[in-house]
Amino acid sequence: MSRIAAVDDHPVVMEGLARLVGSEPDLELTASHTAGEEALRALKSEVPDLLVVDISLDDIDGLELIRRAREQHPELRILVLSMHEESLYAERVLAMGARGYLMKKAPVEELLEALRRVLRDEIYLSEPMTRRLLKGYAGGSISSGHDALSRLTDRELEVLRGIGHGRSTRELAESLGLSIKTIESYRANLKLKLNLEDGTELVRYAVHWIARGGRV
Repeated sequence: MSRIAAVDDHPVVMEGLARLVGSEPDLELTASHTAGEEALRALKSEVPDLLVVDISLDDIDGLELIRRAREQHPELRILVLSMHEESLYAERVLAMGARGYLMKKAPVEELLEALRRVLRDEIYLSEPMTRRLLKGYAGGSISSGHDALSRLTDRELEVLRGIGHGRSTRELAESLGLSIKTIESYRANLKLKLNLEDGTELVRYAVHWIARGGRV
């Protein structure tokens, strides 16, 4: 029986995952967390065979959760299950140590396949994303594309998402464990990379991006 823990702040998603996993004889959902910090505390006392993580959480960013969870337990298998576009995040989470990425709109059968593959220490991505990565390797590059969003660093992406959710500079600094000055530097970098004139345009861009589901 493989022990699975999940982190998602949407109760409907968590309930659906619990029912799905509970119907499988070889899988067991042993822990459900609605916040990243809660999940990190739980990992100090019990490490599951697989951690299923969403990108967007209420307290800390899913990317930050992956980074800190892997620091605690380098051997931990992580599968990202998110509504956010795979083309933007898949390479990022794999580089951080996650073993797979699946969008929430995927069929139930595909989710079960993803869970079992990651539990076997295999990498799981959708077929289109796998072809895209292989094509990138063949061409000597694994870039997600040439658009501005794809050129953002993981931390810049976290800051952009926080801005889109209405978090102030101070709130972002506290949630990411950074100084206010550092967050201000990230905001300046975002305006430069996204070709935005001022802070108002940055906030508008971030809010619209979140409204589109955080897609490219």
